[in-house]
Amino acid sequence: MHVRSRKPFLGIRPQNTSFAIVTVIYGSLVTRRLRAMGIRDKPVAPASPWQNGFAERLIGSIRRECLDHIIVLSEMHLRQILRSYARYYNDIRTHRSLNKDAPVARPVQRTGASNRSPSSADSITTTSGFRFSVPTGGELEATLRIARGFELLGGIGVTHAELVNVPLGGATGAKDGGRVPNVPPLTANIGFQYQVSAASLRLAGDFFVWGNYQFVGIRAADVANSFDLPSYGVVNGKLGWKAQSFDAYVFANNLLDERYEVFGQSFGPTAQSVRVGQGRLVGIGATARF
Repeated sequence: MHVRSRKPFLGIRPQNTSFAIVTVIYGSLVTRRLRAMGIRDKPVAPASPWQNGFAERLIGSIRRECLDHIIVLSEMHLRQILRSYARYYNDIRTHRSLNKDAPVARPVQRTGASNRSPSSADSITTTSGFRFSVPTGGELEATLRIARGFELLGGIGVTHAELVNVPLGGATGAKDGGRVPNVPPLTANIGFQYQVSAASLRLAGDFFVWGNYQFVGIRAADVANSFDLPSYGVVNGKLGWKAQSFDAYVFANNLLDERYEVFGQSFGPTAQSVRVGQGRLVGIGATARF
């Protein structure tokens, strides 16, 4: 394993795993540190990178579960994030080598089921041991024709969803009555579309332009409701020509390049991660109908 730091793993202890270390390069300091962490070192054969699989597995877990969702601001910030992830990894994260238990063992919670409840209209059962209540709310959409070929479009949606039957003392931090993650109580959109005949240019079909603004309200980031994802708005547009069997257009998604947050996760009171949504995307497209 090619260690890039003289402080390897920041205290993360892979469970029941041995690591392949190039001791010639990093010396006895690394191996002593590993033994103190309860890890047995095993030197890698020369020119055999495929033997690094155990180390790469840990590095991959750190990337997929933590760093790929975070914008790191500095080395100090990175170390703080990794320390919080190390506590999560060493305490409550499940491991296959521990028969899918966590290092800090806890009894299996049998209050949930992996199958759906008899009536999906009542609730949806999850393997986490609690249920999502059926969302309640409504949507309203309207179209207003201002002139020939010109329309205004709009809509609003209101949703209420909460967690029910949550076991007490669960490791997830969820509570009965908590908000379902990533379900905004308010969404809205407003837009317009205009089309005019292309006959003046001796073309079949119509020219068209379309644009809209989509709003998503504030919502909980995780089942523990440890923090909220802020509300955001995105502007989209399209301009082109369409005929009976063919469309050609240019488009712009997230025209104002809004840096909105679509997913969040907490690794402790001082380390929170978010996934940023798609930035501005401009392109050309075509559609053929047969």
